[in-house]
Amino acid sequence: MIVEDDESVRMSLEAHFEDKGFSVRRTDTAEEAIQMMENERADAVIIDLRLPGMGGEALIRRLHELSPKTVCVVYTGSVKFNIPGDIKEMESVSETVFFKPVDDLNAISDEVCRLLDILNGECG
Repeated sequence: MIVEDDESVRMSLEAHFEDKGFSVRRTDTAEEAIQMMENERADAVIIDLRLPGMGGEALIRRLHELSPKTVCVVYTGSVKFNIPGDIKEMESVSETVFFKPVDDLNAISDEVCRLLDILNGECG
């Protein structure tokens, strides 16, 4: 799942992950992401921090409650962002923060696969 309010960024990430063989759902709000996760779990979520309404940090915490093994990767334009301690402790959250614009989207999909392998024994 991709949670990003910038349509062009969301479409770019979606195309990249689909090219890698992932089935992608997308939304531009945290609230809709939660609704989607309540109905059908996602293996991984790429999360922008600055979203309309609920922010990315709160979304990560809520997703962890719903599905502790769902991988969360932060992709943000907030260059001074540091992952808060309580979120760092979640094994499903990447310690790597990807800052926009990322020249090599493979780095993000590689990180998703690395965490999926650790948590679930397989990527995708």
